[in-house]
Amino acid sequence: RVMIYTCGFVCVLLFMCLMSIAGYVVVTMFEAFARSHRMEKLTKGYSAMVFWFIMLTAYFFLFAWIYHFESISRTDSLHVTEDTDDFERSLWVNYQMLTTIGLG
Repeated sequence: RVMIYTCGFVCVLLFMCLMSIAGYVVVTMFEAFARSHRMEKLTKGYSAMVFWFIMLTAYFFLFAWIYHFESISRTDSLHVTEDTDDFERSLWVNYQMLTTIGLG
């Protein structure tokens, strides 16, 4: 049991290292793109924070929208009577999926 917990913890740490490297690569690519298109304001300070917040919010809403319509299409084909028309539920499920280790 101790070995399983230890290996699981090490895997979580390694995954977080991988995700931080991926985040660094994405930010570096965006900064190069922004500088080449004369959008330097989006790479520093308050405007960069607002930009990335808008991107994160759009990411959450996009995946919530996809989840919402996918769950509606599945319930229509399976004739399930569960209430899946609630977009707030889709946002919550999406938040849970995207903030866990497995990223959905």
